[in-house]
Amino acid sequence: MALHQLRLFVTVADEHNLTRGAQRLHMTPPTVSAHIKALEDELGVTLFVRTAKGMLLTDSGKLLKAKAEATLHAAQELVQQAAILHTHVVGQARCGLNTSPGFLRVGRLAHYLQATYPQLTLTLLTSASGQIITALEQDQMEGGYIFGASPSALLTTHALAMAEVVIAAPRHWAARLATAGWHGLAQLPWMSSEGYCPFEALAESLFHQRGLSYKRVVLSSDDGTKAELVAAGVGLAMLERSEVLHGAHADRLTIWQTAPMHCALHFAYATRRQHEPRIVALRTAVHHIWGEPAPAMPT
Repeated sequence: MALHQLRLFVTVADEHNLTRGAQRLHMTPPTVSAHIKALEDELGVTLFVRTAKGMLLTDSGKLLKAKAEATLHAAQELVQQAAILHTHVVGQARCGLNTSPGFLRVGRLAHYLQATYPQLTLTLLTSASGQIITALEQDQMEGGYIFGASPSALLTTHALAMAEVVIAAPRHWAARLATAGWHGLAQLPWMSSEGYCPFEALAESLFHQRGLSYKRVVLSSDDGTKAELVAAGVGLAMLERSEVLHGAHADRLTIWQTAPMHCALHFAYATRRQHEPRIVALRTAVHHIWGEPAPAMPT
């Protein structure tokens, strides 16, 4: 059953005449008659009786006409509310960025929001996955990008893409690392993370599989800071590939080659706030620029 069938049914019922109803609908009487018959067949009831006075509603038709009108009214309210959201989403939408803006398609996000919700101000906050999760739980952000599945039951997440994770090293260490194996890497200094970080868990797993532990010398949850420290020669770090190849310090970084490693990128927001206009706007924009993301994942 489609809304246009309900609209057709109500129109003919109001006119009490198939021809006049067809004229209002800009359709031919045979087409309208066919739709009425199809609706009756689907509902399993007779909606009209044809008399010398025109198309008269049966008792069932009268009852269903009231229901159809209520359904059409609700659909119209939905359209009107969507229009209001489209033009009247105002205020600030704070969005957490957990890696390089290029990888996260931030330019496209900003363009879409500017064109679609002109009264909404997008505020971009560079952070880390763990800190973004905490900020979302505490209503300090409307949405944010995180790596890995959220450990929080308070958030809804949508999978967007698989990010490639690499071992970043100072470019001037290239010769030093050319013959280094996992044993050699474990002896070198590493940038590590505080709190929740799936990259950290991946590094620990890789060394643990080989019966090794690695030396953490600096704790920093921000990938941009880690990249700067690696570029300065402080140590190694697990980073998203585009942060190494296209970030601010790309000319001073190199990648220690190993088997491909991946981690899921998600967009997250507080479940209890999911219907707030600013969050709906952010979520709509993310869906648009990434294509239709995977369904929301339970947390």
